[in-house]
Amino acid sequence: MLLTTALTEITIIVSLAIAMSSLVVLVFLSEQQQEAVGQQDNNNTSRTNTTTPTTTTQSIMPASSNKTFYVFSAEIEGLDEATARIPRDIYTPPVIVVNGGDSVTVNFHNTEQETEERHSFTIDAQPFSVDIDIAGGESGNATFTVATDQEGIFPYYCKYHLPTMVGQLVVLPPMTLPEQQQQQQQEEEQPETTATVEEEQLPTTEDEEAGEQQQQQPLTVTTDRESYSTSDRIVITGTVAERQPGARASITVIDPMNEIVWRESVMVTTNNTYQLEIEAGEPQYPTSPHAIDTSGTYLVTASYRAERAETTFEFTSEEGG
Repeated sequence: MLLTTALTEITIIVSLAIAMSSLVVLVFLSEQQQEAVGQQDNNNTSRTNTTTPTTTTQSIMPASSNKTFYVFSAEIEGLDEATARIPRDIYTPPVIVVNGGDSVTVNFHNTEQETEERHSFTIDAQPFSVDIDIAGGESGNATFTVATDQEGIFPYYCKYHLPTMVGQLVVLPPMTLPEQQQQQQQEEEQPETTATVEEEQLPTTEDEEAGEQQQQQPLTVTTDRESYSTSDRIVITGTVAERQPGARASITVIDPMNEIVWRESVMVTTNNTYQLEIEAGEPQYPTSPHAIDTSGTYLVTASYRAERAETTFEFTSEEGG
């Protein structure tokens, strides 16, 4: 009896011990599982935070648009043409602004009441070739496309009323899509450390730029002779520092009375030079009231982009001018 009771107690104790061991093992496994789950969550979070951003490689093309302008002939009120020796005709508006890649339509209106009073809207600066030539009371139009790489200022003028009836076609860089604008904005917002490095390098950069500018040829203008007389051929030549495709230099000749007698844009050649030939005594246009026909000192100015240069020459009239 006692042996049976003892065996029973031993069995109970062993059963309790086994149960306690299982409980410890379960608790231990539970803790390990929790650590494993937590580590997995951390790994997932790390993967989420270190995800490599996708870079868009799609090319951004310039955005083109259609632009229409209305240009009218007008007059300067109160100007006495006989006294001023210049026409009072002008354009309104005097400036047209477009972007590279635009398709441009110009509607030109001659507001003169008399049909013999002709006006023109002319752009002969390459690569443009526009010539709307209409009588009084008429209107005409022209459509042309601006190349995406054609930036600059191109004059338009009336063939019959120089030098007052002139205007400017201003071609700005092409308009780009919003994605490119955002990219440019992000590039401008660089960390301050980068800005500090750039500031430290500025003296070296400025020195290099100064050296490059000294090596570049400035805008120049000269004449083949120092003095001329009636019927002589005046040859004006010069160089530019940097040539852009289709670039033109603007040449203006002013007489001793401070009147513009010649204004013309000439093509800049591939070797960065330009040339203009003028016959002394002959007007630029048949209807122009001015010419190189008055004795004295003439001023020649050359303009190219933001640069300007000038020279002078003497003229002696053989007709008593």
